[in-house]
Amino acid sequence: NNNNNNNQNMLFQPDVDETSEHLYDLMGVIIHSGHAHGGHYHVLLRDMLSTETPKWYDFNDSNVKRISFADIAQQYGGQNECAYMLIYKHRRLASSISEPIVPPELKARVDKLNAGLVAKREEYDAAVNEIKLVVHGEARFLVSDGALVDQVLVQQEQEYSEEYVLRDPTTELATTVIAFDQRRSVRELVDAIRSDKKLFAHGSGGTDLVVSTVDAKNG
Repeated sequence: NNNNNNNQNMLFQPDVDETSEHLYDLMGVIIHSGHAHGGHYHVLLRDMLSTETPKWYDFNDSNVKRISFADIAQQYGGQNECAYMLIYKHRRLASSISEPIVPPELKARVDKLNAGLVAKREEYDAAVNEIKLVVHGEARFLVSDGALVDQVLVQQEQEYSEEYVLRDPTTELATTVIAFDQRRSVRELVDAIRSDKKLFAHGSGGTDLVVSTVDAKNG
């Protein structure tokens, strides 16, 4: 690719003899940002196993991303950050590099750590996607003059006005709170509501439902 060749030329002097036995390839660049008294470091590394177009990656704390050759060339004399140390490898060593052999105990440890990260990620995703629905069965409501009346609210208002009213426990038991993953389908939500035994117990044998409140943890 012409673009790749042009990018590589940014990092070499034009009079380099490519047939020389004393050639070194750039394999890493340590980057510093900040000032003489403090700052931040990250490193750009080349994939040593890539045989065709060099693949470079930016390792910045826990963040790793693919970068281009042009990104490396821009680190020379940068204002916000600049190359602090260059790492080279003799070109003749390229043929001696093979697929690394990872010791079984180390691989088992890495696999365990990765499984833990996956589990934490799934737990986080479930938490931020959880919504809570307050669902009321039809036993809680009455139709009065063509309007839907919440019996519980009516009873509460009457109690506040010091009017004695015999509370019907059926109306309160016809309410339930369901935690639901909003990534799931509406059909699954309906099934979750209809499988709630509390909602349809105590004489609430109807099938009409009212969702009065939606509370999402992620706002």
